[in-house]
Amino acid sequence: MATCLSLIRIAENPLSGTESVAAHVLQREMESIVSARETFDEVALLSAYQAYLVYTLVLFFRLKQGSSAFFRQAMMHLQELACMTCRQGLVCTAERLHLRPTWEEWIVAESKRRTLYIMYLLDSVLSAQERLPTFLATELRGLPAPSSKLLWHARTRSQWEKEYNLFLTEWTSSFFAIDELWPIRGGASEADITIREDRTNRWLENLDEYGVMFFAVTSYTHG
Repeated sequence: MATCLSLIRIAENPLSGTESVAAHVLQREMESIVSARETFDEVALLSAYQAYLVYTLVLFFRLKQGSSAFFRQAMMHLQELACMTCRQGLVCTAERLHLRPTWEEWIVAESKRRTLYIMYLLDSVLSAQERLPTFLATELRGLPAPSSKLLWHARTRSQWEKEYNLFLTEWTSSFFAIDELWPIRGGASEADITIREDRTNRWLENLDEYGVMFFAVTSYTHG
């Protein structure tokens, strides 16, 4: 990730006519990540996946490389990295059991989910640009929605553990899942709708910038 931040600065404000040079620098690093992907452990693979996604976003939004053959291949490699990362788990065992995981386990799992959700949003943007249909990512059903700001921004283990204990107290039955932001199924009772609205409002009470963006996109998409 340190390498990623250094290279992104090259593409932050490219001079007119130098976009292709900046793109080439990023592309070489992306090729290096792909060639080494089988050697990474879980944390290194997550970092590589995140870096590759950042490079892809910069190529598309900043350097206008979305129509290049390299970019199309890059999206395929990005999806492969996502698959490799997800195979190692997206939810902690303790999360599934409504228990408190270790801080380290939770950071890895939450980071994976946040990275994956951004990749899905990028894929939808690309599909819309190509006038292709976009689809509800039903395979994500049941995954936790982005966590609260207090949890994600906790700077010490003790602070995080305190906030997670409060989180478990507030969400006594289950965590707020991503599909609770999707359209409610037809035929749902008024009680079901009320419960959904109450859970959504509680989730909205303490979002960070990522969560606000995520909610804005799903609200605009689904109403």
